Amino acid sequence: MVKCDKSPIAPASLEMEKAKGNSGSYRNDDVVKQLKTDFHDKCYICELKGLQDPEIEHLIPHKGNLDLKFDWNNLFWSCGHCNSIKNKRKYDGKIINCCQEDPEKHIKCEYKDREVCITALDKEPTSQSTAELIYEVFNLKNTGMRINKSEYRFKALQKEMNIFYNELQNYEEHKTLMNKRRVMVRLKRDAAFAAFKRTYIRNNTKYAEFQDAVSL
Repeated sequence: MVKCDKSPIAPASLEMEKAKGNSGSYRNDDVVKQLKTDFHDKCYICELKGLQDPEIEHLIPHKGNLDLKFDWNNLFWSCGHCNSIKNKRKYDGKIINCCQEDPEKHIKCEYKDREVCITALDKEPTSQSTAELIYEVFNLKNTGMRINKSEYRFKALQKEMNIFYNELQNYEEHKTLMNKRRVMVRLKRDAAFAAFKRTYIRNNTKYAEFQDAVSL
């Protein structure tokens, strides 16, 4: 999970749909397009990019509360897998709002020894719960479908990290401006699984020329 700069202006349809009460929809075209753009078509939880099953997720479950249901600041771009796992009472109101604060200051996402390791960097309840949630979306295998979806995300992460390692190796061997740019692109917050790659650089101070790009 990384910081997302969400548009401060709510799509026009939300206010009109809220006026309809429970029959209103927060899934109109303007909302979908803006969320997809703001979140770079990337699930804000697992960071899988190019979603085939995107969902509009409420950071704080609305449970029929119209203010929460149509609150632009409460709507997030998520994949169905992550939304399903987050839909547990233990996560209600306890997930970091990545549009208001930087998750990388509170949790560490690592891919090491072919495993996903998620660590809370402080004792805040939101940090602890967010770390647990992200770990679960890559590792929870309590149903057949979740085995498949968790493994799919892990393999996508593994593939992206291997590409990233190759880009770093190419840069080390041939320190050209082009090779440096190729690494920098994969460190941007809009890249797939950015938190994992950014953590890798922060953990390896030998990459001094990239530290500014991942500074907190």
